[in-house]
Amino acid sequence: MRKINLIICLVALMSTASFSQYIKMGVSSVKAENAEQQQQMEGTLKTMKMETFANDDQVRTDVNMMGGMVVMSTFTNPKTDEFIMYMDMMGNKMKVVPTAAELTSFKSENDKKGSDFKIVEVPGDTKTILGFNCNRFNISNGDGMNFILYVTKDIKIKANNIQGMEGVKFDGYPLEYSMEAMGAKMTFTAEKFEKTFDTAKMTPPTGTYKEVKFTDFKKHMPGMSFSQRKNKSDSPR
Repeated sequence: MRKINLIICLVALMSTASFSQYIKMGVSSVKAENAEQQQQMEGTLKTMKMETFANDDQVRTDVNMMGGMVVMSTFTNPKTDEFIMYMDMMGNKMKVVPTAAELTSFKSENDKKGSDFKIVEVPGDTKTILGFNCNRFNISNGDGMNFILYVTKDIKIKANNIQGMEGVKFDGYPLEYSMEAMGAKMTFTAEKFEKTFDTAKMTPPTGTYKEVKFTDFKKHMPGMSFSQRKNKSDSPR
């Protein structure tokens, strides 16, 4: 369960921004240290989907796990990186609204941690994903977090909060990336890209959500270190 919570943590704030574009990502593979963990990860994470709706003013990123038992919708201001997250975890609904102090702390931590990452482009290692040519980047922080990304420069979307890599900056948008930590590895691959989407998608979820600060939200997520989560990240563009 701790590994599952870690991965929820890794994708909770994944967001993109700029123009009117839509990208759908899916989990293309999961790997674990042993057969029991492998089975658990496949049962809970293999069906995970992430959809991002981005325009100049707002970004919505939806994460759907376990057949809809866990749903997260994050709304981000691409100009200020302020965000609000709606989380429905098996009927437990929370609206996470960070305070100004929390947002300032996040930005400060990300700026400091960004310099810890080593970014290496791998010449000649390319993939074509959804018709886009993507180049490989290896990213590591020397603290057990490793990423492999296939990045295209042809999609003008700012991917500024790939969990684990906040603070890292490079030109382009990843249409495939693998995250490896604590003996677990998960790969996301883009399944769909569209230049437009229904603007109604920018409407927040309906229903009764308990509003909490980000600090209080952390207490509801055992096994996850949010200070560690917000410490490392990737930011294409």
